[in-house]
Amino acid sequence: FRAAGDRWMIGVSTSNLGRALTRAGNFEDGEHYLEEARDLLMEIGADQFVLDAESRLVESLLFQGRSRLVLRKLKELAPRVEMSQGTFELRSMLARLAGYAHLQLGHGAKARGQLDDALAIAREGDDSYQIGLTLEAIERNDAGAQDERTAIFAQLGIVRTPAIP
Repeated sequence: FRAAGDRWMIGVSTSNLGRALTRAGNFEDGEHYLEEARDLLMEIGADQFVLDAESRLVESLLFQGRSRLVLRKLKELAPRVEMSQGTFELRSMLARLAGYAHLQLGHGAKARGQLDDALAIAREGDDSYQIGLTLEAIERNDAGAQDERTAIFAQLGIVRTPAIP
């Protein structure tokens, strides 16, 4: 793409490379490529792709367990996504990232609220991939609730509760 001078394709390809690297755990290189892509895409005015690259940078922080920073970055990014009338995919992803960040911080109710929002957005956009990713996140959150309940019941000495018909 460089030889052809297609800056848009260079930006998108560089962003995808950064995304793949961060998901493989190579955060330093992945973030470098995502930042490079963001800057190039910004130069050519590809605003939705700039927001996507910035969202992937936030996703990288989540993979690193930097939940508080994730929430701060999402708060900064949200108005820009709303102003740009961000896609269902992007809006769902951001809500899901917030849900995961709250899950990492042990905020089960907040996580569930964000994940419910992410699922509603994905369903509204009929985005099967985002729906699947969000359902996976909800399952993880529910597992966290089960673990918390088990710990509380153990602490209270509760062995079993009655079945609800």
